[in-house]
Amino acid sequence: MLGFAIDLASYAGVVTPAMARKIVEMGFTKFIVNLWNDGILYDINGRKPWELGYIADGAKTTTNWQVDSAREAGAEVDGYIYYYASEDASARTLRLLGNLQGRTINFLWLDWEEGMNGLSVEDTIAYMHKAQDTCIGIVYTGHYTRRNWWIEHTNDYQGFAGQWIWDATNDKTPDMSYIPYGGFKHYMEQYAFDVMLLPEMSGPVDLNVFYKPDEQPAPVPEPEPVPELPPAEEEAPVPVEKTPVEEANDAVAKLRFIEEQLHAAIDEVQTKVAAIPAANLASIFNQPYRIGLNDYPWGQRILVT
Repeated sequence: MLGFAIDLASYAGVVTPAMARKIVEMGFTKFIVNLWNDGILYDINGRKPWELGYIADGAKTTTNWQVDSAREAGAEVDGYIYYYASEDASARTLRLLGNLQGRTINFLWLDWEEGMNGLSVEDTIAYMHKAQDTCIGIVYTGHYTRRNWWIEHTNDYQGFAGQWIWDATNDKTPDMSYIPYGGFKHYMEQYAFDVMLLPEMSGPVDLNVFYKPDEQPAPVPEPEPVPELPPAEEEAPVPVEKTPVEEANDAVAKLRFIEEQLHAAIDEVQTKVAAIPAANLASIFNQPYRIGLNDYPWGQRILVT
């Protein structure tokens, strides 16, 4: 699946949120921003502080106008750095990354072309590695160059084999045509330079096509159904047979319990009799006293003499 991108290498102006939305509506879902800028804080209309007489609220550098507006429009944002042999690779990398002022980008493209002319093949390769090594732990990197330049200035160096290449063809055809070199993995093609995309933009942009991963993730396979097992049958408890000795002990324990209950009942009757006035005792002594069935669980008659 192919996607389309604009790069702002040739455009050093403000990109407003309204401009970015129009560009995204045209089908360009990636913005590649030049991390170099002149350090001037522009207002949303691209005016400089001395033209206004003050620094406007929300004023930013052109780099950060481009990054913020692209993100607000829902586009991906990459950055790129054009290198010069006259400036230390690490110093230039860190200085231009600092222009983002804490903003993040998806990817950083290291731009190898005429600015590197004048170095030997060995020094060119060493410079490239130094620039890329500076980005370790900061941002992922790929390479922007042209096939003829790469072969001429690096002898078709293969030390970056497998890394992404943004290949500048300017063949006016967004077909991802690519003749391999450097062992690179082809990711993006720059197919048109200096295109006036919007009348409200103050300069041209370059057009690119890139491989875009399928946005629909592969379906997650359904888990295999787990067969339901029938509920386990409850086993009836196995009766425990007691030995004759255990049965005899149980019988003795029951008799002792009955005996204790009997003595308690007798004590209760005697307490009640003791509470009867002496004048009424004669009639009680002449007849038996019986505990009611509700007073004694076994309903036995107990004579009190």
